[in-house]
Amino acid sequence: MKSIPRWLVGLSLVLIVLAAVGGCGGPGHAAYLYKDSSSVVFVQWTRDGSSVSGSLTESSLDSGAVKSDSGAFTGTVSGSGVTLTFPKGLGTSVNITGTMSGSRLHLSFPQSDGTMSVVDLVGASTADYNSALGVLQQQASQTNQQNAIEQARATLQSDLSTLSQNTQALSADGTSLASDLKSMQADVATTYKDERGVLAEAQQYPDGNNGQVGAYAAHVAVDSGQVDNDNGQVEAGTSQASNDIAAVQKDQDTVNADVAALQSAQAQQPNYQANAQPTADDVSNAEATAQTAIASLQQAVTQATDQANKLAATAQSYADAVASL
Repeated sequence: MKSIPRWLVGLSLVLIVLAAVGGCGGPGHAAYLYKDSSSVVFVQWTRDGSSVSGSLTESSLDSGAVKSDSGAFTGTVSGSGVTLTFPKGLGTSVNITGTMSGSRLHLSFPQSDGTMSVVDLVGASTADYNSALGVLQQQASQTNQQNAIEQARATLQSDLSTLSQNTQALSADGTSLASDLKSMQADVATTYKDERGVLAEAQQYPDGNNGQVGAYAAHVAVDSGQVDNDNGQVEAGTSQASNDIAAVQKDQDTVNADVAALQSAQAQQPNYQANAQPTADDVSNAEATAQTAIASLQQAVTQATDQANKLAATAQSYADAVASL
């Protein structure tokens, strides 16, 4: 059907209403039906001489729902010609003209570019309308089901991406811990070197060498303090790692819930395949990669905590060894 301007509540509705009214060529009650992939219009009217009056019900798809509008009209029939008038109750009074031919009504509607569009309506019954409306409702239901599948797919795809990104962060946490431990080991080595120097100085100068031995001993304490700072850095790293592990585990739970939601949505329309849908292997591989990364980082956290505590204790023992000098 060509486009119909919405002059009243909606010009497409108005045009079809007018067409339906004109479809009655003889006295008594008549009805006309128009339907397409997104709308159904049912017009019923009664003719008395050359006058007609009736009502229009239009149902159309709108954002996955079937919405209906109704309105009344009056008009006149002269030979095969029809003129229909919609009162202000539908928005604005509009006259539409047309012709009748057998069980069909041909109505002409002005377009925005000045041309005329002819719309054909056919005689129908209430049962025909109910059937057409049922098809439209089924179409709306299918659209909603497909939208639910697409939404579930998109959610799963997004959450899989988040899981992958957060899994990569676990590797970065492990690298950071290793770097912090390496710095700590270097500072412990410096503390040991300075402690050895102080002991050698003290042995050479039992009298303290005018306070120089004590000054050197204080520097060892500073070294040990740096190791303590390093230990704090390692502790911060292990805390961050634990938080990131928890985030990935939450991501895994979210992905599992997404899979269940997608399966539930697909069960409503099993023949519909979502666009670019993640496969079972995609999910399984992402989960396995995450689990491996979690296990590896958990082990690194345990080892880093133990090693850092030992290094801090060792550095402190070096400082204690020269504290009284």
